Amino acid sequence: MRQAPEIGFNILMVGRWNPAIFTPKWIRGNLVSNDEEVILAMSFGNPAAPPRISFSGIHLFITSDIIEIRPETLIDASINTCIRISSRILELLCHTPITALGINIRFEDDLPSAVFDDLFAFADQGRIDPATYQSTSSTIARSFALGASDSLNFSITQQIPKYLVEFNFHTESEDIKVVQTKTTEAYVAGRIGQAREFILNTYGATIDN
Repeated sequence: MRQAPEIGFNILMVGRWNPAIFTPKWIRGNLVSNDEEVILAMSFGNPAAPPRISFSGIHLFITSDIIEIRPETLIDASINTCIRISSRILELLCHTPITALGINIRFEDDLPSAVFDDLFAFADQGRIDPATYQSTSSTIARSFALGASDSLNFSITQQIPKYLVEFNFHTESEDIKVVQTKTTEAYVAGRIGQAREFILNTYGATIDN
């Protein structure tokens, strides 16, 4: 379960969801106040894409197997709203079978490329004819266990002239109470801090807020 967030952060909840539940009326009655504006937008370019439901500075995308919650802008208030909404959904729909949850964080642009250049000096680089094969993108991906139910899927993608660094903090569990512990502000803030520390301690790079 890895799905790159478009603006740097998202929460993915994998289970057997019923998208028909998430009407604007249900959202206003259960997730936000009754006078909150809830906007439903369809994708005409991709009819198979789930509708985008927007409210309180976040976007909600729902299919029968995944709920994605994403902030409109990458600010603390919107991230905290994503956390609150994910927790509320798990509370209200606690009988829905769930299998996994992912906290996805992406850093880009501000990272100094010199920090990562040596990582992409591949052993076979000298044997590939650059006149025929012009490299446009390279990715280094690694996975780490973080205890019994958690793991980290980590990748660095070289897209000259910038690098994308992605963290997927993944929880594999069918126990709703275990999954609910991953939708608190303290837990998510801890994972964001862990990502920053990983970059600093491993590569000597710092990331601006």
